[in-house]
Amino acid sequence: MTQIIIESGSINLQPLLDSTEVLVGATGYGIATLAPKDVGTMRYLDTNDSLSSVARSLETGQISSVLITPSDPLFRLVFLHPPNACGQPLSLWHQVVEYRGKDFLGHVDSLAKIQGLRFISVSMEETIEITDAELTSGKFPWHKLNLILGASFPDERRESREIRAGAYREIPPEALEAVDRFVRTGGRP
Repeated sequence: MTQIIIESGSINLQPLLDSTEVLVGATGYGIATLAPKDVGTMRYLDTNDSLSSVARSLETGQISSVLITPSDPLFRLVFLHPPNACGQPLSLWHQVVEYRGKDFLGHVDSLAKIQGLRFISVSMEETIEITDAELTSGKFPWHKLNLILGASFPDERRESREIRAGAYREIPPEALEAVDRFVRTGGRP
């Protein structure tokens, strides 16, 4: 199975915690954290702390990133990163989900209902590395070659959202048709 990357970003961490629970909360997960001193090695350490406890540590800068390992085998991992993590020019809280299933549109639909997200993207194999410039200037990176689907919520209001198919079209015909239908219906699978 190919790997689909589902990314989202928000001004504060709570919408990403909500999306983590929506995506993988029902099946359970393990949590590991990255201490600031370990950023160079990217050595995450397992913890028994709850997601809410780890989130507080992430918000205060006590840890630099969170790695969630879902029990559901269709989800490989979930990363939660603070604004401007690893030198990224993105001032939003950032979530990266690695997914191996076929029903990514159902998950995107669930995420699109979470208030506070500024963008959602679905891409093939790699992140789209979105930047503030692409969000604030209204120039969502629709042209990225690995982007399958994108949704932009410029001011967090659902009325102003923009949903489009991306440049990557080399997916099975039924998936391509489902993406196009998702776009035509304004975000319903």
